[in-house]
Parts: sequence; C-alpha cells; structure tokens
Amino acid sequence: MTMDKTEGRSVVVMGVSGSGKSTIAKRLAEQVGNGTIFVDADDYHTEEHKQKMASGHALTDEDRLPWLHKLVDVMTTHLKHDPTQTIVLACSALKKSYRDILREAILPHHPVQFLYLHGSRELLANRLSERQGHFFKVSGLDGQLSQLEMPDVKVETDCVWVSVDAGIEEIVENSRRALAI
Repeated sequence: MTMDKTEGRSVVVMGVSGSGKSTIAKRLAEQVGNGTIFVDADDYHTEEHKQKMASGHALTDEDRLPWLHKLVDVMTTHLKHDPTQTIVLACSALKKSYRDILREAILPHHPVQFLYLHGSRELLANRLSERQGHFFKVSGLDGQLSQLEMPDVKVETDCVWVSVDAGIEEIVENSRRALAI
C-alpha cells in the first residue's frame, strides 16, 4: 500500500518482545516528522499485567482485550483531533483478531499499515537477555511465540514483513521502504 507522504496514516509496528518494536517505531516517527505521534502500547499495560509478564506468564485474550480497547481510545482521540495526523504505534498485535480490533478502529479515520518485525527465537532471546529495566523477560518469549499468528500478507494485505536480523538503521530503512514512507 503506497500512500501520499502528505496524508495521515497509522502504522502499527508489531511483533513479539525483543523484535525492536518500540525502537523502530520511535525512529520511524522521528524520520517521518511533521508532528508524527509515537505511541508505545507498553505504556498502557496495567501494573498487574506487567508483573504477570515479568514472571514469565503470557497474557490471555481476557487480559489483552481491555488493553487493546485502551489503545483504540488513544488512537481515535488523536485522530478525531486531527484526522490528517500520522501515528506510529508500537504494539505486539500478536493475533489477527487483535490486529482486526486496531484496524477497524483506525480505518474509518484513515489508512493503516502493519509492519511485522520478525526474527529467529535465538536472536529475540539474545536481545531480551541484553535489555535492562524492562518488565518483559526472556522467560516469557516462548509464550508470545506460541500465541503469535504471523500475518499472511495474502489475507492481511495491509501488512508487510521486515527482518530484524540487522542493525537498527538498516531495519528502519528497510521498514520505510516496505511501508513506502
């Protein structure tokens, strides 16, 4: 999906923990510029859910639904204020049903694209083990990987895949190219 660089859009940078969602999403927002808003879905997890994930337990659909609806509220509030706004959201969006919730809320306002950051389990585990001060630990990775429904770009035509087996700047450049932004 190619979009005019002057129109608003929403980009959801998705993937499991350790894929670099927040870092890549923030860099994309900075590079797109023009007041692009960066939203990190991790900021909207409850303390209870952060503790659950820190102890290595995967969140359930029941845990995630209120969180997803909070993200929808945040996104739609921004878009109602300024429908030409570009928003970059870092969000795991592990299941198609989660992406559908985000998609259905955003699409009435303007186009949405999903950027799936993918990498091997080994690479993701290495990144998580090196990360300091984050609630999500390596012990929770397998739970997220078992819940992950990788986007099928033939069905979810608004999704693109980018490998995270590279340096940050290369991933950002590959992401910009894949998203045509």
